[in-house]
Amino acid sequence: MTQERPSGTVTFLFTDIEGSTRLVARVGDEAYEALLADERRLVLGAAEAAGGVPFGSEGDAHFVAFPSASGAVRGAVAAQRALDAYPWSGDESVRVRMGIHAGEVRLVDEDYVGFEVHRAARVASAAHGGQVLVSGTARALAGDPGDDITLRDLGEVALKDLDGPERLFQAEAPGLRADFPPLRVAGSVAGNLPAQLTSFIGRAEVARAEALLGTTRLLTLTGPGGTGKTRLSLVLAASCEDRYPDGAWFVPLAAITEPELIPSAIAGALGLLSATKPPDQRVREHLRDRTALLVLDNFEQVVAGAPVVTDLLRAAPRVTVITSSRAPLRVTGGAGVPCPAALAPAAGRARPGCRGGLRGGPPVRRAGRRGPPRVRDHRGQRGRRGRGRAAAGRAPARDRARGGQGAAAVAGRARATAG
Repeated sequence: MTQERPSGTVTFLFTDIEGSTRLVARVGDEAYEALLADERRLVLGAAEAAGGVPFGSEGDAHFVAFPSASGAVRGAVAAQRALDAYPWSGDESVRVRMGIHAGEVRLVDEDYVGFEVHRAARVASAAHGGQVLVSGTARALAGDPGDDITLRDLGEVALKDLDGPERLFQAEAPGLRADFPPLRVAGSVAGNLPAQLTSFIGRAEVARAEALLGTTRLLTLTGPGGTGKTRLSLVLAASCEDRYPDGAWFVPLAAITEPELIPSAIAGALGLLSATKPPDQRVREHLRDRTALLVLDNFEQVVAGAPVVTDLLRAAPRVTVITSSRAPLRVTGGAGVPCPAALAPAAGRARPGCRGGLRGGPPVRRAGRRGPPRVRDHRGQRGRRGRGRAAAGRAPARDRARGGQGAAAVAGRARATAG
């Protein structure tokens, strides 16, 4: 009995084998045919067990629809585990890249049609073999997928042919590889710094703080309430974020008063909250080998938690922390910069907006920038993000009449252009 395909808001899992052309050239047609049969059985079996409905395959690529985003994430992780555990013949290994996205689509002639199908294909094409990427929309719908799975925020990226950035997450679980090369995309923006929509006059203070950041990994900006500490910390972080390829991250602490909640606040800003691991452990594991900047705002709320910060700095030797606080932290090895009252924002001016929100809202361009926002390419260099439109490509007359191409055609074109 054929399972009914979900409709309306559908979560897609798109997969394909990394380096399939080289693999078939190396093992030969007959061996590759057997290998492909095993891969199809493992991937689609895991997806179906998690509630997915396969609706097509094209060569080594598979397309599965799920009624829920959490089921799609669990199915993808189960498929990667099955692939890793399988005893492939000889010295060969099969690495499958996977992408998950959710959105409103139409079901026409037993195929899915709509712009979100294009987006799902582009998410999958950005992944590496063994990696599971999840779009921001699918991540929001998935919540906590269970099975000890966490969804790590990789920041915003520019996907080919799509207008505007897409925030991507990586599904991680025990036993799966977690470290991959940079995403296969045009550029990325790591971090979540709020945009500054008003001018800032404390250039001397910024210069002095920048100089101190070259000599310390813990810098505290101090001063009474309303003197512009948050403003100075954000301008300072933005001015030196190029030093931190793994992102500059804003962590608001105004809502907490208990020092033991500091790791939860940091984990939340980094997209690392998990139901199965303590937040301090997740933060240390994530930042251990990364070069990142944390901006801990309103630290006077939890000033007794200074040892939490020093412990993190010891565990993550390439991390730097900026704190804003009414009271100094009095930590050995830290440095401080007083914030003059003259740095407070002018009365009646807009408060800082948020670039992408703190967790994935629409991007807001920083004041003073012209043209599209800057992005980093795969080499860590900065450039301008293009403003391409989603390319629907040429479709048969029947497909054009119904307003789009089927999922298989879209995914095939994305794979061909991604390489």
